Amino acid sequence: MPGIEDAIAEQLLLRIRHLLLTDEYPAAISLCWSLLDVAPEMQPLVIGDLTLALRNWGESLSDDEDIEDKALLMENYHKAVCFFPDSELLKNNMGGFLFK
Repeated sequence: MPGIEDAIAEQLLLRIRHLLLTDEYPAAISLCWSLLDVAPEMQPLVIGDLTLALRNWGESLSDDEDIEDKALLMENYHKAVCFFPDSELLKNNMGGFLFK
């Protein structure tokens, strides 16, 4: 069955990248977490997409954007920093969003 699981993980990764291309950042983030739940070994392949989705979503939110979206973004940043504690890029992006 590992072949089927690998194929599903690859399809999820392709879907994440499609969502990034179409600026559907919250959906991409959600799918990143789903992929990491079913295939934690894909961490090295997912961290870049997750970081990009978080950063781009933060940049797309305007100053007067719904506070709930910003809170959800911060929850996802927190989860990502806990999941990838050694990622300086992730921490810097989170700090940049907080500073903004």
